[in-house]
Amino acid sequence: MDTINAIIIDDEKDSRDIIKIYLEEYFPSIKVIIEAESVTTGIKALTENSIELLFLDIQLKNNLSFEILNKLDNHPFEIIFITAHDEYAIQAIKHHALDYLLKPIERSEFKSSVNRFLEKRKEDKPSNIKNLLSFIESNKKSKQLRLPTLNGFEVVNIEDIAYLESDSNYTNIHFKDGKKTLVSKSMKEYEAILPKTVFCRIHNSHIVNTEFVKSYIKGRGGQVILNNNKVLNVSNNKKNILLSFWK
Repeated sequence: MDTINAIIIDDEKDSRDIIKIYLEEYFPSIKVIIEAESVTTGIKALTENSIELLFLDIQLKNNLSFEILNKLDNHPFEIIFITAHDEYAIQAIKHHALDYLLKPIERSEFKSSVNRFLEKRKEDKPSNIKNLLSFIESNKKSKQLRLPTLNGFEVVNIEDIAYLESDSNYTNIHFKDGKKTLVSKSMKEYEAILPKTVFCRIHNSHIVNTEFVKSYIKGRGGQVILNNNKVLNVSNNKKNILLSFWK
């Protein structure tokens, strides 16, 4: 059986280790030749090595791993994306018929995903990565958000948003200048739209613009103090995600 070279780019060692364990157990012909944990080391690994399969974590510390793919002239490999939770990226990947795994990576899902790669490899069809990157880039360039109102909609600059607050099936959007707008969309919908490199869901009730955070107070989950001195609670299960913005 031919050996298939693979690379893992993921900033969590546990995640990289479980991928290697599953490969050794179920797909011994797939060899991980190098691991990387950042955008910089990922670009280096991909430019210096020839592979057929890439396991790529979507969120690498404060950067999206799509930056790595944008730096490459071509993509002569298939990608299995990995994510803890990123609704927007998942929808984009699904739309372009690419594969992904949710953390923590389940054994059965991993086997199914790699088997799909092996089947696709036999078909020798071109990857859809370039179309995905074009889609991601076109959405990143949008710096405005359209808010539905009773009479139509209001267009606002995303950078002017301080934080979002859930109100049942509605969302209160609080702006840096102190204004507030109630919109008839759930906060989950805005979580999927807003750029993950800036906005972070810190609680079931709140999403914050991390560039508007002044300080963090330790605790079980802790609290953030915004530049307008507003204090918001942080859920214990969201604390590490929030703190990763300042690593």
